[in-house]
Order: sequence, then C-alpha cells, then structure tokens
Amino acid sequence: MADYSIWVVEYARVNEFARGLLLYGQWNTGTTIAPYCYAVLKSDDHLAVIDSGYNHVEFGKVLADSYGVSDWQPPEVVLGHLGFSPDDVDTLVLTHNHFDHAGGVEFFPNARVYVSKIDLEWAAALEPGTEATPELHIADMLKNQRVETIAAGDEVLPGIVAFDASGHTPGHLGYRAKGTRGEVIFTGDSVKNRAELASRTVDMTYDMARSQVAIDRIRAFAQADPENLIVPGHDTLLAYEGAELVGRAQREVFIRAWMSTDFNDVTIFDLTQPPRSK
Repeated sequence: MADYSIWVVEYARVNEFARGLLLYGQWNTGTTIAPYCYAVLKSDDHLAVIDSGYNHVEFGKVLADSYGVSDWQPPEVVLGHLGFSPDDVDTLVLTHNHFDHAGGVEFFPNARVYVSKIDLEWAAALEPGTEATPELHIADMLKNQRVETIAAGDEVLPGIVAFDASGHTPGHLGYRAKGTRGEVIFTGDSVKNRAELASRTVDMTYDMARSQVAIDRIRAFAQADPENLIVPGHDTLLAYEGAELVGRAQREVFIRAWMSTDFNDVTIFDLTQPPRSK
C-alpha cells in the first residue's frame, strides 16, 4: 500500500452561499463561502489529482457565472503553491462529469485520466445545453487515448479504490484512499457539504433514493474508524467522533500583494493569524 501526502486545494469559490445550504439548521443566518476544490495526492511513485476543476473561459465561464463562482485560479497557480506543475501530474481521477469537476482535463496533458464509464456515457448522451457538463471535454474524452473508463470497485492507484456514489449523476463515483492511519474518503458531489451528510437530503440529484444510499455508504465508511476523513465536494474536511459530525480542517486564507514595481517582490498577508498587539 502506497503512502500519500494529500492536499485539498481551493481553485475558486462562491463568496455568498446561503449558510442553510452548508450548515444543517442554519437557515436565515446569512451567507458563507462555498469552496470549489480538487485534491492533490503525492506518493513516491505518483502525483495524482482528484477532479480537474474547469477552465474559466467561454462556456465554462458562462456556467460559473450562473452559479456565482468567482476568484478562479488556473492549476499552474494552485499547484504552484505546493511546488508542483500540472505537467507533473501523471494521474487524473474524476468523480463525475459536471463542468466544475471535469472541465479542466486539458490542464493536465501528461495524466492518465480515469472516469466512470456509466457517467461518461450519460454525459455524452445529453442534449447540448441541457446540463452543466463540459460538452467539448466530454466529446474529447470519448476518443482520447489517455482516458480509461472505470467502475465501482476498480483500483485506480495503489490503495485508491472507487465506490458507487451515484445519485447526483447516474454514474458518480467516490474514492477511498487507504492509509496506515485510517482512510480519506473523497465524495465528489454525492456529498457536497456537511448539511447533506447530516440530513440525508441533497440538493441537485437525479435520484434522491440513490443519493441517500450513497450518503449511508459514506457514513458507514467514515464511522468505521475515528481516523477516517471525509472530503466533500464543496466544504471543509469532515469526520465523525462517535455519532457527531465535526470539521477537521484549518483553512488557510491569504492575500498575495505586489507592493513595489518589482513583480518578483511579493508580500503575503496571512488572514488566519490574529492581529499583533500594539
């Protein structure tokens, strides 16, 4: 079994997202930030990314604007913070084929791409303009020699296994990365946030009953070991302490500013640190 270093990185966000859609029972309490993320996994042998994000041009921008998405950054910037380049990525794993998860395959030219066979066939059969799918990317994946279709139960990399998380889309997959201290469960949009996990009621699904089966499966995986972590589609890291669902991540927020005429002279303001006393 391979050991992985794992980062969950934000590449865009919705700045005014209703808190009640994210936090169970928090209706009419204002808005919060909903992150758009992908995961980066590094082992001795592989650099993998789970979900690709999207390209903020043309139809990708149109779809993003319709959902209120802003602050988009390309993978070379996002991965650059970790010391990587998109060209270094050898494996790209997709949970499903909506634009914000599968609309950036082009950014990873050297990656072997793994995608659900059921979900790819579903996306390819859609009438143009009827779903938030990256239609040109879907057409390319059907003929791209780098793309391999998979199903639940397939191991895409050592210790990383797909599981059925359908409902949000007909062929949606989740992934379990097993380690020496528990496992990390990547849900994609089968669980977009903690409210869906807590309530078993999901927004935007093709089949609510199948979505609830997926949520029950994810809960069972997570509760099997207190070390297990859940990576939802649009929320912070989650875990269970007994029956209680808790957050597990410390968010890093900073401003990168150019304070002089030298563009190599960068000042970083860490917004998570408390102000210094005078």
